[in-house]
Amino acid sequence: AASGARVSAAFGGIAAEEALFAFRAEVGAPRSLAELGLEEDAIPEAAALAFEAIPPSNPRPAAIGDVANILRLAWAGEPVVKGQL
Repeated sequence: AASGARVSAAFGGIAAEEALFAFRAEVGAPRSLAELGLEEDAIPEAAALAFEAIPPSNPRPAAIGDVANILRLAWAGEPVVKGQL
């Protein structure tokens, strides 16, 4: 939460998620994992690998399905909306 507040403050009070998406567009950075070359059929394997790396101290219990959903959104270039997962 504190890091999100710092990002928000750095972008003039805009929500951190919105600010980072706008910044990405402004600098022309890739919008999606697909643009970076990740094949859609690789998402399950990527989710499994990412899930294994989630530390026990994660502030929210994680499920592999949630990780896969986040990766699908990132693959498509869609932002994760708070409360969506």
